[in-house]
Amino acid sequence: AKYYKDKKNLPEINFIRDFHIDELYIQAIVQTIITHWHEKGRGRILVFSYHSLPTSVIKAGDTYYQECLATTAAIINELKLQDNEYV
Repeated sequence: AKYYKDKKNLPEINFIRDFHIDELYIQAIVQTIITHWHEKGRGRILVFSYHSLPTSVIKAGDTYYQECLATTAAIINELKLQDNEYV
């Protein structure tokens, strides 16, 4: 941050703290899935995959796991997927 303190003409930077449930983020992912389905065909099951964290990190309060569940739920809701259409 100190490096940029005296710089001029910097672009405006905005942060979205909870992007995992941000409407635009979810819509972007959903649109990517729909585009893929149109171009390549819809597979039997949509697989959601996220990188893992050690259990100790999650137990220490890291919210990544819960955020992944929330993102998945939002995408499932937008795509109106049935329980047997995703893992």
